[in-house]
Amino acid sequence: LDKPSFVISPEEAESAVNQLGISVFQLLPSLVYPAKSFALPPISKFHVGAIGLGSS
Repeated sequence: LDKPSFVISPEEAESAVNQLGISVFQLLPSLVYPAKSFALPPISKFHVGAIGLGSS
């Protein structure tokens, strides 16, 4: 099985903002909730989503 990708390429981000008609900075907050599904909290069971913006 393929492992999930934790990185969105610049091309994927550009495609998303073009389709949605928003800026990259507007896209970032919308990715926080889906990012929670990648969290693996072994003790707290509190799933946290975090998003970062690379320099490319």
